[in-house]
Parts: sequence; C-alpha cells; structure tokens
Amino acid sequence: MPETVKTDLSLARKVCKELRDGNTDAILEIYHKYHSFFINFARSRLRDNPDRAEDVIQNFWKELLNGNAICEYDGRNNAGLRSFFTKILRWRVSDNERKHERTDDAEEYVNGTTSVHRTLSQEERILLTERKKFVHDALLILEKSSQKGDAELIRMRLFEKLDYQQIARRKLTSDPSDPKSIEKKAAALRKQFTRERTGSLAKFRIIAERLMEKYSWNMDDLTETGILPE
Repeated sequence: MPETVKTDLSLARKVCKELRDGNTDAILEIYHKYHSFFINFARSRLRDNPDRAEDVIQNFWKELLNGNAICEYDGRNNAGLRSFFTKILRWRVSDNERKHERTDDAEEYVNGTTSVHRTLSQEERILLTERKKFVHDALLILEKSSQKGDAELIRMRLFEKLDYQQIARRKLTSDPSDPKSIEKKAAALRKQFTRERTGSLAKFRIIAERLMEKYSWNMDDLTETGILPE
C-alpha cells in the first residue's frame, strides 16, 4: 500500500473514532483539506446550476458528518481518501440531476412535450461523458508519446472491438484479401498489443492509471466502465 494511502487511512480512522465519540469538529481536518476540490468538482458538473452545486456540497458534508462513509474507507485498490469521497460525490451529483430531471419530465408531460427517446438515465449519461473524456485524454497522451501506432491500435481493439484480423485488413494496403498477409499482419498486431511492459496495452494502462488522480477514479472504475480489460 502506498504511503499516501496509509496516511489517508490513518486520518480516516482517527476522524471516524472521534466522530463516533461525538466530536463533530473532527470533520474539519478533512473539510479544510478537500473542500475546495469538492466544490470545484460539483460546480464543474453543475456549471449551469451553481445554486444546486452548493446544495449538493452542503448535503454531502452532512452525509460525511455522520461518519459512516469515513469509517468505511479502507484504502482498497490503493484508492486515496479524496478519490473515495469523490466517487460518493459523483453519485450525489447524479442524484441531484435525476431529481431535477423528474421535475422536468413532469413539466414536459403537463406541456405535452415529453420525449419518448430518452433511454439513458442521468447517472449513465454523466458516466458516459466522463468515460469519453477520459478515453480521449488517454489516447491523446499515448499518441503523442508513441510513434508506433499504439493509440490507433488501442482505439480499434478496445473501443471498436475489432479482432486482430479485422484490424489487419484495415491496415494492409497491398492486398487486404490475401489470407497469408492478413495472418502475418494479425500476428504482428497481437504481439504489439500484448507485449509485456512495452506493448500498446501496457503503455495505455500506465497512462490510464496516471489519469485516475485527475478524474478521482480508481482501478475498479477503469474496469467497470470498460476502459481497461479486467
């Protein structure tokens, strides 16, 4: 376990104990450490509704004050305390969006403008938007740092779900229908993709793990959203 996570775990346990003992001021250490980040996070996702962002944050701190979330933190998957709390906050933002969406739906119904095409929940839309931004950032970094076509291979293999033969056909310019050429190219692509430490997937994984801090995600988020294979 990284030292930063050990430090976060120690802080969480200390604050948990004090909150359980009735010392509500114990939350202030976490408040002063993370409040600026949390309020900016909420505002960035509710940028058209600053008052709602303030409400979400106020309710979020009330939730942390009861101690349950803080006491549940165990540093699992080497997730830091900020990442752990941000995951909770992300869902509270979704809850707020969903609540107001229901209000909008009611108004649409009254006005006769209900959309029959809405299929994704607000929670799913937020997650999809964040996933797209994450993938775009990671592929852009990979494209700039590698000259071997790794980003293109990752895009086709992980996100277009193409197999190596299909990718080989796209890349072959001489005779994309020749079976021997396809097999040879597919074998080379497979080696490039799976090579330990220096392969396309290994490079992409390193970049994705570095971006986790920016997005306040952990490894579970990367696999659950399909960004990285399990």
